[in-house]
Amino acid sequence: MLFVRHDRRPVLECIAAMGFRQVDLWASGRLGSQDAIGVASLARHLDPERDTVADIAAELARAGLGLHALSIFRCDLAAKLRRLELAAELNAGCVIFCAEKASFEAFRDETVAPLLRRAEQLGVALAIENHIDRAIDTIESMERLVREIASSALGFAVTPPHLMALGQDPADCMRRLGPAVRSLYLWDLARTYRPGDSIHFGPPEAQLPGGGQVDFRALLVAVAQSGYRGPLNIGVHDADHWPINRVAEEVGRSKAFIEGLDAAKGMVSQPA
Repeated sequence: MLFVRHDRRPVLECIAAMGFRQVDLWASGRLGSQDAIGVASLARHLDPERDTVADIAAELARAGLGLHALSIFRCDLAAKLRRLELAAELNAGCVIFCAEKASFEAFRDETVAPLLRRAEQLGVALAIENHIDRAIDTIESMERLVREIASSALGFAVTPPHLMALGQDPADCMRRLGPAVRSLYLWDLARTYRPGDSIHFGPPEAQLPGGGQVDFRALLVAVAQSGYRGPLNIGVHDADHWPINRVAEEVGRSKAFIEGLDAAKGMVSQPA
C-alpha cells in the first residue's frame, strides 16, 4: 500500500536500507474498480503473467529480504489459486486478501473452502483481512470462521482501523484470535475519524503509527500475550502520490516510534 507507483527493485532496496527483514509483496489483480475494495490504487509489485519466480527470488535475495506474504486483492478465485501457487514457489508464509461482498456462507463455501484445500497441499496459509462491509469484518466473524472450518492453514491479517471503525478493539482481537493471526498491520486512523466516515482513515501521514487513535502500547502488549511472533506490517491507504524518499522518511519515523515502545522489544516490523 505504501509503494503503489514505484518499481519493485528500488522499493526492495529502500525497504532493506531502512533495516527491515521481511516484506509483503502485492500481486493485486484487475478485478473491478474502486468499488471492489474501496480504494482506487492498489500496488502490483509483481505480475504473475510477466515476472518469473527466479527473478523475484533473486531480487529478494540481493536485498536480503524474506517474503512474509503475497497480497492478492482484486482477484477472482482462479487468480487467487494461481497466486497461491506463486506464493508457495516464493516460500511466502501466507497470502493476504479480504472477503468479497457476499454472504458469510457464500464466502466460506465458494472461496475459503477451495483455497484451503490447495493451501494445505502447498503449505501456505490464508490470511484473510478483516474489512468493513465484508463477510469477515468483526472479531466475531473471524471466530465463527475458525469455529466452522478447522484448518491450520486458515488465518487472518488483523487490520486495526477496520476494527476500530466498527467500534472494536484490535488488542481484544489479538487476545481472542492470537493463534489464528498470520499477519498484523500497524495501521492507524486519524484522530478526526469517526465510525461511518469511510474506509479512508484520514491523510496517509495520520494513518502511520503514532499519530492517531490506535493505542499501540496496548496492542503490542496484547500481541505479546497472544503468542503471535510474526511480522508487524506497517501500511496506509492513499500514499500513492508520495515519492519514494517521502515513504522512507515517514516509515522510518513510524518504525522508530514502534521500536521505542517497551512492548515492541524483539518484534519484527515490515512495510506493506
